[in-house]
Amino acid sequence: MDIKYLAILHLCLILSVAGSYQDVGQVIIKPLGKELTVSVGSSLNLTCEYTAQCTGGITYTWKKVDTETEKNIIRSGSTLSITVVKLEDEGVYICEVPCVKNIKKVTVRVYSLAEPVIEMPKDLKDNTTVAITCSVNSIHPPGVVNISWYQGDNMLFSEKKDSDDTPISFTLSIHLNKEQHHGKKIKCIMQLETLNVSKEQFEILHIYHMPSDVNIEVPSSLTEGKALLMSCTSTGYPNPAIQWEKIDQPWPIHLQRHPNGTVTGLLAPADSGQYQCTASNSQGTKSNLITLDVQYGPTNTSIISSKGHFIQEGEFLNLTCVSESHPKVKCYKWSMIPELSLPKDLTPYDGYLTIKSFHKEHEGIYECEVTHQNGKTQRAYFNVILIEPEREMISPAPQLPGAVGGGVICGLLVGGICGFLLAKWLK
Repeated sequence: MDIKYLAILHLCLILSVAGSYQDVGQVIIKPLGKELTVSVGSSLNLTCEYTAQCTGGITYTWKKVDTETEKNIIRSGSTLSITVVKLEDEGVYICEVPCVKNIKKVTVRVYSLAEPVIEMPKDLKDNTTVAITCSVNSIHPPGVVNISWYQGDNMLFSEKKDSDDTPISFTLSIHLNKEQHHGKKIKCIMQLETLNVSKEQFEILHIYHMPSDVNIEVPSSLTEGKALLMSCTSTGYPNPAIQWEKIDQPWPIHLQRHPNGTVTGLLAPADSGQYQCTASNSQGTKSNLITLDVQYGPTNTSIISSKGHFIQEGEFLNLTCVSESHPKVKCYKWSMIPELSLPKDLTPYDGYLTIKSFHKEHEGIYECEVTHQNGKTQRAYFNVILIEPEREMISPAPQLPGAVGGGVICGLLVGGICGFLLAKWLK
């Protein structure tokens, strides 16, 4: 066989194989799927890919099937982009790869379903029945529209209607109850059954009602000098305003009232008493009371003596330890200075120390230490002094008048006698 003939035959075989490799590839349109559904006003991006290679490179041509002009070339390049989708963009789009005469089709369905609008009365009142409407003013293509009402995740009502490109609305009648509905989300879902596309809208139900459940919280232990955090909260709509006051007394200037319903400050004994928290809004007012019992002391501790500081031997003496505190101090400790102990014959009882017969060993400084339940202590001191007995002395005062009187009388008598005797002698 001629060598030239073999060479030509070999070349033809190579070209035939290369041509067969070109036909192996596939044309793919992304996003994948034979039919795409897009909304009016959205954007659309279609990308065409060929999975093999073409001699001389790959080119792409996009066409849209038009019933009047058959196939119209609308774009060259692998990507077809529509920035704002319109109803007229609906149709069948074809991507061609000329080097292999291969095409791929995709159908684009364009729908129009506007955002639903929920309408209801502005002021929702407790224990009233209201009508809530959900509507849309643009639906395409015409068909069955399914509407569903939800409160949270619970379906309340479902209904179907036929649409014909005109606005459509659905109304839900609901009896309002603040415990069941206030602050809850009510949702409307519109669904085009033909295309299985939907839109939803929701509103929060705000039901006007007066304050309720005025709750006051205070610390379990209230002690003088400790920080106070007292709070008052209430439910209601509109949100209630909180106001604190002290019953029958001015508000303590060292306690601060805050807009969020809290009261802060350092506690003082005078803070004990009854307080009222009032919650109010446009629908009404409600109050609650709390009593503060502030523990304090001990303070102004002192010792009171039944006989004063000076006492005679053998007398009865009672010492009483008093202190201002709340609740009353229960722990008393008696001692003497500097021994720090009491004579053995003395036995104190709470705040009392009784000495039935006072003697020299009882003389001295007495100390009373009081300890409150809050752990604070205070001491008081009292000095008791024994009075020394006075010595008995004979008083000369009663003899002096007698001596003077006697002298006068004796003088008179002696004088008289002497005068008589003198007169007799002169005769």
